[in-house]
Amino acid sequence: MTIEKIFTKAIAEEIFRTNFEEAELSQFTAIEEDAAWVLHFFEGGSLNLGGLKEISDSVAEVLSNYKVNLWLDGLRDLSDSAAVSLSKHEGNLSLDSITCVTDQVAESLGRHVGSLNIGLTSISDEVAKSLSKHRGTLHLPDLICLSDEAAESFSNHVGLLTLDGIETLSDAATESLSQHEGELSLTGLSTLSDSRGHLLLAARLAGKDDQLNFFKLNHLSVQAGSKLCKHQHRLYLSGLLELSDELTQVLAKHNGRGLAFDKLTSLSTIGAISLSEYRGDLSFGGLSSISVATAKALSKHAGEALSLAGLKDLSDEVATELGFHVGELYLAGLNKISDAAAIGLARHNGPLYLSGLLEISEAVAKQLSKHVGELFLWGLTEISDVVALELARHKGYLGLSYLTAISDNAAKYLSGHVGGLSLAGLTTLSDAAAGALANYNGQLSLAGLTCLSDNAGNIALARKLVRPKGAAWFPNLCDLSVSAALELAKNKGALCMNALTSLSDELAESLCRGHKGRIELNGLLELSDNAAASLSQNDGSLELNGLTQLTDLAAENLSPMKRGLFLDGLRNLSDQAALALAKHPGPLSINLRRISESAASILRRHASLG
Repeated sequence: MTIEKIFTKAIAEEIFRTNFEEAELSQFTAIEEDAAWVLHFFEGGSLNLGGLKEISDSVAEVLSNYKVNLWLDGLRDLSDSAAVSLSKHEGNLSLDSITCVTDQVAESLGRHVGSLNIGLTSISDEVAKSLSKHRGTLHLPDLICLSDEAAESFSNHVGLLTLDGIETLSDAATESLSQHEGELSLTGLSTLSDSRGHLLLAARLAGKDDQLNFFKLNHLSVQAGSKLCKHQHRLYLSGLLELSDELTQVLAKHNGRGLAFDKLTSLSTIGAISLSEYRGDLSFGGLSSISVATAKALSKHAGEALSLAGLKDLSDEVATELGFHVGELYLAGLNKISDAAAIGLARHNGPLYLSGLLEISEAVAKQLSKHVGELFLWGLTEISDVVALELARHKGYLGLSYLTAISDNAAKYLSGHVGGLSLAGLTTLSDAAAGALANYNGQLSLAGLTCLSDNAGNIALARKLVRPKGAAWFPNLCDLSVSAALELAKNKGALCMNALTSLSDELAESLCRGHKGRIELNGLLELSDNAAASLSQNDGSLELNGLTQLTDLAAENLSPMKRGLFLDGLRNLSDQAALALAKHPGPLSINLRRISESAASILRRHASLG
């Protein structure tokens, strides 16, 4: 049994008083007119009322006055009067569950200005004529067919027009749509033939100033392909299951940044030779295997990146040929490689992605260590000491971002690596391992660390993680010692530790001792008066957006800060605290809708309030 959840005036007022931006309004299935009037004062970017199953004409009239994006994706019907009201709405309007409309409703919605999304599955010629008068983005993603007359009407539409559910169009319809002057999206097309209308449409779509996607295109004529190849950005032909050599030769002349054939299951050697001259990126996500001759041709690819992420197996001979490729090489689908294949790939010059490998032997690691360029082994969750020893000999960036643990010896070996090292998956380290990694001579990523203690190795590691410039991010650090904080405070850029939920007075004092730059502590749930006094000494902006309340003295202590102060999570703020914060000389960001009206009134007089 479905239980109706009504959005009442009392609920609306309570949400406004507490935390409106985080309220899940989409849970409500019905709304009272008085509640709609309360929402009228909302000044944010969007209102998601997608749970509403129906609205009265009077509620529609209230909603039409909103100056925000309005999501009404649960509505399955719209009265003529409600449509007239919503046509006056200024902003994006989404009606995703409305699958059919009357001529009168369409005529009203055609007068709407802004983005309009309707879930129509079919459309009459008269409705198409009315909607074509809409000025702005018109999304009709679920429409599956379009008559010639409807297509002719839409050719006069001004703005972005998306018809991504349509798979087939007559020649007359394609010719009409080719005359559409705004941006046009037809990602669901299954066919582009060599008929006049299809060629005109292909030429029209090729002019898109962004990537061009065809997810279902399983038939592309040579002539249509020659039109598409004039496109200047990335071209995704993810629906093609096969490519003739003639079509491949045409597409190889594409002027854009990349070609993707992610459902292609086979590629001839002649096709590979043609594509080897292509200067954009190439992606073959559907090829599960390739011949040696095809690999040899692709290894000569002139572009920056070659993705063969669909390969599940790699013969030694194919690996040898791919090893001659220069540039980015993606082989993320492989979960194992032989020793001989590793020898071949080690010859590769450029970034090498083997992120599907779940484990590697000592022999494979020994060969891969000879690779020149970035090496990504994101599939590894653990490595033995001997594998770590071999990988440490690699020269260039080494991505081991998903390792969950390493031994002390492995850390010692990896500390000798040169070229950049990511161990972002590690959450904890022994003090010995921390001390070993502190000796790493290069850029070291340990973004997953949850703890930096006051043991010698941890303190040395904290010192190592300080950057000479730029932000230092510790998104998972929830346990920080005072000694380690003193080291991190030496970072020359922003210091971001949003996982800390508490901050002792001593820790706050340590973090700000001489630090210059932004400090983010958005995970803090409370702040003592003394800690606030210490943080105010930071020579940079301070973000404390997780705090919901602030004492009068803490506010007074924070007010002398010269840089930006961000307190957007505050819900309880006394007038005295507001008076203190109003004296803050720099930019101040507080969500005034969450605090009392008297405190908000005081802060409104603050000229720099964000």
